[in-house]
Amino acid sequence: MPMMFLRSGEDLVDGGEARGKALVNDYIRNRYHNPKDEVDPNWNWDGFVQDIQLYYAVGRELAMTTDWPNWSNQDEFRATRDRSRKGE
Repeated sequence: MPMMFLRSGEDLVDGGEARGKALVNDYIRNRYHNPKDEVDPNWNWDGFVQDIQLYYAVGRELAMTTDWPNWSNQDEFRATRDRSRKGE
C-alpha cells in the first residue's frame, strides 16, 4: 500500500545531527520520566514547522489531483491497483 511514514528525527535545522543527538541524550539521561520531564519554553520548533509544512503540502497535492499514489510499475500489486482504479 502506498504510504508516507512520519516520524521525528535528531538532525536539527540549526545545529545538525551531532547537536540533535546530544540534546536527545541529555534529555533522556536527565529529564525523561522524572519531575523535570516537562515542556521547555527554550525548545526550538523549526524542524517541527518544516515537517508540518511538508505534510500539508503533500496532503494538499493529493487533495487537488486525480493522480493518486500507486505501486511502482514492476511491483506485483500494480496491476491489481490499476484495475481497482478503473472500477473493475
